[in-house]
Amino acid sequence: MVEENAALGLAVLVLVAWNLGGILLYHGRSLWEHPRQGNMVAATGAGGPDIYCFILDEYAGLEAARSLFCYDNSAFADKLRQMGFFVARDSRSPFLKTEYALAALLNPGGYDGRGGPFPGIRRNEVVSFLKRRGYRVVEFAAGPAMFMEGADQRHHYSLARVSIFFNDFYRTLFERSLLCFLPERWSRQQSGVTHFYQERVLQVFRTMPAVVKSPGPKFVFAHVYCPHEPFVFTARGGTVPRERAWDHSDPRNYLQQYIFISNKMLAVAAAILADSPRPPVIIIQSDHGYRGSRGRKNWKRTVATAEAQKTFNALYLPEKPLEAIDPSLSPLNNFRLVFNLYFGTTYPLLPSF
Repeated sequence: MVEENAALGLAVLVLVAWNLGGILLYHGRSLWEHPRQGNMVAATGAGGPDIYCFILDEYAGLEAARSLFCYDNSAFADKLRQMGFFVARDSRSPFLKTEYALAALLNPGGYDGRGGPFPGIRRNEVVSFLKRRGYRVVEFAAGPAMFMEGADQRHHYSLARVSIFFNDFYRTLFERSLLCFLPERWSRQQSGVTHFYQERVLQVFRTMPAVVKSPGPKFVFAHVYCPHEPFVFTARGGTVPRERAWDHSDPRNYLQQYIFISNKMLAVAAAILADSPRPPVIIIQSDHGYRGSRGRKNWKRTVATAEAQKTFNALYLPEKPLEAIDPSLSPLNNFRLVFNLYFGTTYPLLPSF
């Protein structure tokens, strides 16, 4: 019995040491990998136009907004066209998960969804290509799993400051234990969390004016976690009641946030064009369309794959003819097209599907 207890105690100590070691390694790595912050000096090299890429998470395409929500979003598209944007019609993406869509977008040489997507985001072809041409990379990241190693400046509003349950590392520890139910229950019940979900989105637009005025050439990549749930914004930017934050059964919850982020994007696009010293390239696109939810209770809403693949895609391409662009241009072709037009590459454009 004594030997069994000793063996059990040793096993417990080993497991505790293993977890503590993992925690120390995690925090140590985060210190080493944290990119430089604050004012950045101008990059060297001939460069080209500043490039802005906004990824609107789970933003429904124009066609899907009509079919799923009976909402006509053509006014948003028309205002972008009036600014000089190309806006695709019936644009689609084969990927319904953000990480796969981003890996394919950021690697114009090809990513077919095989293998893990995260290495292809962290060390991607777009950043490598632009940094070789003197670009500075400014990233607005939604989560540590998709941090780009080549970022010179990173803006990340970490929900981990609210609770360790929002930290990917600690959340994984809990989810693999007998306490796996706690993180989700906590995040859904805390009334103050709404503010932090709002700040994660608003910090992009609050910080962008200074980024626009910073030295170039620069590549600004902003993964905007909206209109993806939780639903925390009304159409005019007010606060949604906490009990509706995860409810997909009422289409108004998603739609209000969809309208809100559309208006924010019109404002930021106009500001970038007005304040840029030379005409920039601007990409505004979905990672994937609206997927619905299979959440608990009466919050769920199922959406057909064909509808979830309908994405929004708009590009501002200064001094380039827009008439020759495929009207149904997929977001997966965006950097292929931009690099071909402004850097003389010969990437083949993927066919629409």
